[in-house]
Amino acid sequence: MAGDVAYVADGPSGLRLIDVSNPTTPLFLGVYDTPGEASAVAVAGDLVCVADGLSGLHLIDVSSPSAPGLLGTYDTPGEADDVVVQGDVAYVADRLSGIRIVDISNPAEPSLLGYYDTSSSVRGVAVSGDVAYLADSSVLLQAVQVRQREVDGSANVAQSLDVDGSSAVVLEARLTASSTESIAWGLSADGGAHWQAVLPDGNWNVFTHPGHDLRWRATLSWTAPGGPSVSWLQIDWLEAGVPASGPDEPMSFALEEGAPNPFRRSTSISFRLGEPRHTRLRIYDVRGRLVSTLIDGVLPTGRHRTLWSGSREERTFVSPGVYYLTMESGEFRAVRKLMLVR
Repeated sequence: MAGDVAYVADGPSGLRLIDVSNPTTPLFLGVYDTPGEASAVAVAGDLVCVADGLSGLHLIDVSSPSAPGLLGTYDTPGEADDVVVQGDVAYVADRLSGIRIVDISNPAEPSLLGYYDTSSSVRGVAVSGDVAYLADSSVLLQAVQVRQREVDGSANVAQSLDVDGSSAVVLEARLTASSTESIAWGLSADGGAHWQAVLPDGNWNVFTHPGHDLRWRATLSWTAPGGPSVSWLQIDWLEAGVPASGPDEPMSFALEEGAPNPFRRSTSISFRLGEPRHTRLRIYDVRGRLVSTLIDGVLPTGRHRTLWSGSREERTFVSPGVYYLTMESGEFRAVRKLMLVR
């Protein structure tokens, strides 16, 4: 119920809207025929969430009761039997798949926030405060904490282990992230002995204390509801040039194959410079379109190594396929083919 309108989960007939302003003569207003079997509804303003059995969660616009329309769907893995809405979150009892917690802040693109699989079938859900109460067929009732009750402001630092994994000295690095402003980022090349504050803008940072143990650090501040969040994080680095093995052995320009190649997550790219030069390493797709610029600056003589993790400059991942790595350093030009698989 919402006001004078009753929203009815009508099994295989979907969602029905009934005017009950006069309880003795209820009037039909409209219907939306969902593809599954509607078993429960939750109303949030002009939005109705329908637990639609094997068709998952359906979000219906009821701003026009005579013509309700679909806004979006989330296909739960089980069988959606019940739904409760609090704020921008829908809690779905999904039978053998437990409880599914779905972000509905954008009704056109609902997304999974989390889930809890019980030992048997969940047929109903109710939420009070931080706890979801589940009607479970084996234990009858389960209480599951679905929100964080307290925030410890002193436990606010996230730090990585060594992300390089080699013994080469890291001279420069860049950090690219899509994150809230409440996160302060730092990089260290010497295992955390010295930290440099960096912006998550993809610009290169020269280490004042180079080293062979590259790490990142995020200091979190709780400044708004929802807390700090990160949806994208990428670290690229440039290792120090290594001189030739012998004092009389000349260093030539060269671009080696990516390793591994083909690759799934990232590939290491090694190259050599015979003298200090402005050097560019770029990734292109098979149509010749620029995908990413890995290096664009003056580098010293020696061997160098960097990494490509299959991402574009706009912080999205590329599709599997063939890509071309190009190197330009003065008059030297080289191209290598890379194969990304998933």
